[in-house]
Order: sequence, then C-alpha cells, then structure tokens
Amino acid sequence: MAALIEARGISKLFAHRRSWWPGARLRTRALDDVSLTLARGASLGLVGESGCGKSTLARILIGLDQADKGELLWNGRATTRFSRVDWRQCWRQVQYVFQDARSALNPRHTLRQILSTPLITMLDMPAPARARRIDELLEQVGLERDFLSRYPHELSGGQGQRVVLARALAVKPQGLILDEPVSALDVSIQAQILVLLQELRDQLGLSYLFISHDLAVVEQLCSEVMVMKDGRVIESGPRDQVFGSPQQAYTRVLLNAAQGKDHFSSVLGSDHNSC
Repeated sequence: MAALIEARGISKLFAHRRSWWPGARLRTRALDDVSLTLARGASLGLVGESGCGKSTLARILIGLDQADKGELLWNGRATTRFSRVDWRQCWRQVQYVFQDARSALNPRHTLRQILSTPLITMLDMPAPARARRIDELLEQVGLERDFLSRYPHELSGGQGQRVVLARALAVKPQGLILDEPVSALDVSIQAQILVLLQELRDQLGLSYLFISHDLAVVEQLCSEVMVMKDGRVIESGPRDQVFGSPQQAYTRVLLNAAQGKDHFSSVLGSDHNSC
C-alpha cells in the first residue's frame, strides 16, 4: 500500500530584497534535497531548531506552498497536476494542526460554529448528523458540551488546542501534521496534550507527522525521527537508534538540551479537562 505522503528530493528557495542594492535579491535555500515518507499508522518526528525548514517542508507537504525542485506524492500519485478538488480530497485525509490555537480559531465564532464549519464545507453533513458528530468530537478531546457556546478568547491554552484537534478530527482524517502543537503551552499542559495525542493515535489509528524543536516531546510520541539543520536532513531513523546512538554532533546538542525534561510525570492520571 502506498504511503500517505512521500516527498522526494524537495528543495525550496526564498528570495529577499537587498535594501542597499535596489532591485537585487538574495536567495536563501530553505530546503535542500529533503526526502520524507509518512507511512500509514506511522508517528514521525521532525525536529530541529527554529528556521531549519521544518514548517516550510510541512506547508509543501500539505499543498500550501510549492517546491522549486523535487517530487511530492499522495497515496502514490504525483501532485504536479493536482486540481483544487484533488487537494480537497487530500485535506480530508490529512489535516494540519497549527502551533497557536488562538490565531487558528475564528475569534467571532463560537466553538459550535468552529466545529460545524468543516462538517458543512467538506462533508455537507446535515444538522442532526452534525450535532452527533460534534458530541463525539468533544468526547474524543475531553471537553464538556457547555464549551460549545464559548468563544476562543474564553479558553485556556490547553482547551484551545483541544478545540483545534477536534476541528482537525471532524472529517475523520487518516493522519495529522502537527506543527509545534504544544510549544506555546506550559510544561504540565504540554504533557496532558501529548497524552491526548497518544490516546487519539491509538484509538483512531492515525498517522502523525509531529514537528518540534524539542526532542523530549518527540521522544514521547514518535517511533521514527528525522533531524533537520539548515534545510537538510542530517540524521534519521528509529527513535531508539537516533536517541540512543546519535551519529551527528548537532543531534547530540539537541539531546543534551532535552535532558532532564519529563513532560509526563507530573500529569499521569490527571483530569484532562483541567487544561
């Protein structure tokens, strides 16, 4: 069976104006010959410092940006000639979860409206079925029904991230691309969201591409790891191999920075609704 997403030799350049030389542009290589496979049921961690190209790669994988070189395949099909309809079908299969829940949610909409939107626009689901599906989503992410009348500004950071996850799950995707989904949360709330992500993956059989600068977070959730630096993949492999016997000095630096972080110990067995 074909992988959900496969990237082969992806490269991306960005052009920047030089203020001291009118009309001249400085070209920066954001991605350099990057390959990646998101298999069905896999949990792949993409790690590296800010600016290394992780989010640029994610945006290309989901069709929000285009690569300058390389090939992108969804379910074994090259995306070169994908229509808008083709991409909409892809977005039903893999949903993108953004870092900042507040900015990802419409501040003028209640949670009921936010969760209803993908059910209407992507599934054309009638009202009775929408109500049932929304109840299922709230249960899956650990929120009570009285949250439906709230607006995003009335939520804590952890509650907002649960809503973002519920919205992503609304169309029953096969996978999620999670772009730094816990980096804006304090450590105890991070741990609760990571536990929730583990539970959702196991219950729903989801594939995860989990993007983070924090190896301690990735270690809890992912079985495969790719390390990026300056737009290139410098190390990849099974989690235990990369974490237990890193081959690159940069990977060892990231691991040293992650030492001593235990994102789960303070919240195991805690009530997820508290965040």
